[in-house]
Amino acid sequence: MMARLPACVLKDAADAFSVDFCYLNATPSARRRLVLELVSVPRGETQRLPCYARIAATLSAVFAADVGEPVAAALEEEFAYLLSRRDFTQAHLENRIKNAKFLGECAKFRLVSPAAVFKALKALLEEFEHHNVDVACALLETCGRFLVRHPSTAARTGAMLDIFLRLKSAKNLDGQQAALVEGVHNACRPPEHTAPKRVRPPVREYIRHLIFAVLTKNTVPQVLKQLRKLPWAEHERYVVKCLLKVYRGRFAHIPLVASVVAALSKSRETLSYRVIDAVLEDVRFGLEANPAWMHQRRVATMRLLGELYNFKLITSTTVFATLYMLISFG
Repeated sequence: MMARLPACVLKDAADAFSVDFCYLNATPSARRRLVLELVSVPRGETQRLPCYARIAATLSAVFAADVGEPVAAALEEEFAYLLSRRDFTQAHLENRIKNAKFLGECAKFRLVSPAAVFKALKALLEEFEHHNVDVACALLETCGRFLVRHPSTAARTGAMLDIFLRLKSAKNLDGQQAALVEGVHNACRPPEHTAPKRVRPPVREYIRHLIFAVLTKNTVPQVLKQLRKLPWAEHERYVVKCLLKVYRGRFAHIPLVASVVAALSKSRETLSYRVIDAVLEDVRFGLEANPAWMHQRRVATMRLLGELYNFKLITSTTVFATLYMLISFG
């Protein structure tokens, strides 16, 4: 069983190990060995820590006195021991960071009490220099956001984060540590960004409402009736722009957009030309740029192109030309 432990770096593997341990090898000696294995993670294998904390928390529901409490006690004892040593080597720093991260992961699973985390953080802030800065950042980076968001610990964590940030200015930290402190603080308490709301003319808001909210299979005639009443000389381009944003709606609604284009083009012939030109240009741009953020949009655009063919707005020549461009591009 213990040979499987180093491979537990995913949630499913950790859960499977916990279940198998309960049913296959849950003897008292195996539990003691498991605790030893859990707290003896090599300093370069910190990717195991979240899953190891998950295993300890899962098994503590059954073996609280044999797994959960010993793991928490061992981590707290190791933290105090490493803090008391005046060793400024890189190996010692890596061991301390590993311990702090494991402590934070166990705190998120309620295996380690918030009081123990605050005690450890307070000890680090009292001597906020050298390796203590990196260890405090590792601890807050792991569980700081969790403590800030939880109602029972939000106030105390907020006060400690204020002290944490003030110490950055009070202590003579180098540029790297100052940037690390700033980044961890922002990760725990992200600054609020309120994007200014775009103010559109009422007619444009109504056009968006019709296309993005009202348009369904049963409301196509109603939407067409309202769109035909618009002053087309002023708003035709904006209607085309909204119709082309098919990626913002449901994928199943794309045929409805094509049906609206087909119905409107009977009285507004330029509308279909604008839509088809814009769709083909969007396809070409997606092939040339291929940005990751456009992948969903490109799929929706190709679906719209196919639906335009179904409504006889484009010919098969255009479809085959587009297909040829897709398979031969690049």
